[in-house]
Amino acid sequence: MRTNFSILLAVVSITLLAPPIAADTPPESAPEAADDAELSAIDGQLVPAGRHNEYRHDHPRWNLASNPIGWLFGLYGASLSFAPNERVAVRGDANYFDLPDDEETGYELNAGVQIFFRHSYQGPFLEPGLMARSYSNTTFGPQVLGGWQWRFDSGLNAAVAFGVGRDLNRDDGEFADSTFPNGYLRFGYAF
Repeated sequence: MRTNFSILLAVVSITLLAPPIAADTPPESAPEAADDAELSAIDGQLVPAGRHNEYRHDHPRWNLASNPIGWLFGLYGASLSFAPNERVAVRGDANYFDLPDDEETGYELNAGVQIFFRHSYQGPFLEPGLMARSYSNTTFGPQVLGGWQWRFDSGLNAAVAFGVGRDLNRDDGEFADSTFPNGYLRFGYAF
C-alpha cells in the first residue's frame, strides 16, 4: 500500500510542477537545418572544411610544382609527378642555376619515386632517386630524401624534403665517393 501511495504522489507532483500547455500555442519546431551547400560533408557526414582530400580514396594523378622563392635568388626549376596509384608517385625535375653574385651557371636533374605513407601528394613520404648536377663541379649519384607534403581540397600543395646524396662521379680517374646534403621546397598544384 505504501508503494502505491509513493507512485501516486510522484504522478501528482509531476502534474502540478509541469508547465501548462496552452491549447492555441503550436509546439516548438526543430531548428532549421543549414543548406547542404553550406556544409562541408561527404555522403552526409560532416568533415572539417578544407580536408575532404583526407577522407577520399580517389587521388589526383599529376602534380606540377616549383619554388617561386628560389626564383628570387636565381634558382629556376620545375617538377612534374605522376601517381599511378594512391601511395606512389614518379617524379622528375629540372633546375637551372644563375646566381646573381656568381658568373657561373649550372643545372640539376632529378628523378625519384615518392612513397607516401598516407595518400599521394599528402603527408609523410620517402623518396629514393638519382641526381645529376653541374655547377662548380659535376655530381652524379643516388639520393634518399624524406619529407612532408600538404595538399588542400583546391589541389594546391606544398612539399619540403631533406636528405643525403652520394657523389659517384669520377674525379681524376678515381670515384669522388662523397656524401652531400640535399633537399627541396616546392609549391604546386595537383590535378
